Amino acid sequence: MSKILHIAAVLIVIVVGGLGAMKSAENPSSSFKNYADMANSGLIGAGWIPSYLPRSAFEIDETHN
Repeated sequence: MSKILHIAAVLIVIVVGGLGAMKSAENPSSSFKNYADMANSGLIGAGWIPSYLPRSAFEIDETHN
């Protein structure tokens, strides 16, 4: 009986961990100290960050889904 409980506990941990991983994969995010760091990431060219963001911007956080 304890072997069944052990297997059930492992499966619950796997399912809960998988759900957490899926949530973070659905909402990727990036942080940048300044505009130059962000520009080097390629996110502007990919369309995730607008090109009109001022070059004086700093502490930039980007999240998308």
